[in-house]
Amino acid sequence: MPSYFLRIRNGPYCNLTDLSVDVANRDAAWSEITRVFSDLVGDVTKGLEQNTEWQIELLDASGKPLFRVRVVAESFG
Repeated sequence: MPSYFLRIRNGPYCNLTDLSVDVANRDAAWSEITRVFSDLVGDVTKGLEQNTEWQIELLDASGKPLFRVRVVAESFG
């Protein structure tokens, strides 16, 4: 079963987590990243500042991103 890793970025800050997930295939990997995102979204949006971006990526064992979920806060004017 392949291992995948999560990378979280908050503005200029980036963290490759120690969390690895073992899932059967790409569809299961997508389900996992959306599950993790849904667990975090409340905390992410509470601390979100104007004109910043937060993202979570699911990387394969070689470090190549497979999926990315982003939250972008933009102010205009």
